[in-house]
Amino acid sequence: MKFFNINILLTIIGLITATSVFAAPEKDFAQVWSSIKSDHPELKSTMEDKLASDEGASRAFRHWLPSVYLMGRGYATNDPLMNFMGNLGQRSITNTDFSPSSLNQPGTSSFAQFGIGANLPLFEGGSSSAMLKMQELDAQGKSEIYSAKQIEIYSQAILSYAGILNSTEAISEMELLKGRVAAVLSRYSLGSRSNPVGYSGLLGLKSILNRIEAGLIQLKVEKNTHTSELRSRSKDLSSEWSVKSEKTGRFLSLFLPESAIRSNSDSHSMVAANARAESMASKVTMKRAMFLPQVGLFADGNYLLGDRSGASSYVGGVYLRWSLFDPKAFGAVSEERHLKNSAEFQVQNSRINENNMRIASEASLVAILESEKILLSSTELMNEQVSTATKLFQSGAINALQLVEVLNRRADLIQELKKLNDSHIAVRTGLAKISNLKGIEL
Repeated sequence: MKFFNINILLTIIGLITATSVFAAPEKDFAQVWSSIKSDHPELKSTMEDKLASDEGASRAFRHWLPSVYLMGRGYATNDPLMNFMGNLGQRSITNTDFSPSSLNQPGTSSFAQFGIGANLPLFEGGSSSAMLKMQELDAQGKSEIYSAKQIEIYSQAILSYAGILNSTEAISEMELLKGRVAAVLSRYSLGSRSNPVGYSGLLGLKSILNRIEAGLIQLKVEKNTHTSELRSRSKDLSSEWSVKSEKTGRFLSLFLPESAIRSNSDSHSMVAANARAESMASKVTMKRAMFLPQVGLFADGNYLLGDRSGASSYVGGVYLRWSLFDPKAFGAVSEERHLKNSAEFQVQNSRINENNMRIASEASLVAILESEKILLSSTELMNEQVSTATKLFQSGAINALQLVEVLNRRADLIQELKKLNDSHIAVRTGLAKISNLKGIEL
């Protein structure tokens, strides 16, 4: 007998150990966000855009440096003029080269020409400075877009993680209610068809049990959907894991506190849009430069190698280029000016929409928080009512139909609180997307 008890004890210990070994590990939100932030392809794409814009701004900053180039070519020719100029370039002209036969029939000669040159623009109508300003604004805008995308993905992760917590809470409450209804059904002995009142109560109890079962199925689907969303965002989250158990409200106040989502300043997206609109002014300047002269310095050094010898030469000076007529340039400045005005009006409209959305969302958040307090208070009262009604039913003071009515109201309250929490999560994450989340390290 003692040996039997020891075996049972060892079996129980083994089962507990196996359960702890094979149980899915818990991940808190900080771990989940760290994995998503390092793996999310959209975030990586936005970062590459930002880095590309930084490189563009760095390149535009060097516009004042001279351009230096190399050139070279080798050729054979029997062209009289090219032969004569080639010999002249070698500084090896002789008297015989001026005879009519030599000039007209020089034969075929081979040449190789090498050169190095430099060009230093002094004035380009302001186009290079405007390009630098545009690239700097573009880099600033891409940086703001990256921050906005980071907040958007962070908010989506919050929504999914909080959705899991909310569904888990509702599932737990529904399971408790299911157990209570099942316990009543197991002891119910008045369900005979010959007793209409008792049989009606039996049907009511079975009906609410079916309702709870259907509700549980829906809640588990929602939970799995949120879990799948998070798992798809990082290879580190693809294996089995579970969220760290905590209340949805506490989680939201910790990772999306009201101080972070309530802001009167422009969002990162709005700052980026404003930078784009400002960059359009630089495009107007660049188009206007098409009608202005361009002045610069140039220098070229050449070395010509031929059949006779080789010699070097150089040329340097100042150049002026001025497009006096180009049909493609007509209307270009006016076109860019209209595009700039359009971008500015779009920013104004977006700012109005964002402010309206912020006002409406903040008002909704206040109403949701007040409603949550009421529903949580109602939950405490309803739990007490369910306990009292169950005792009254067991003592025969109320019938099954009356108990079913109380249990139905409890199920209604669970669903209402779940929906209200869903709205709370949606509004809070929506506010986060149009704020800068100050105080939160992403």
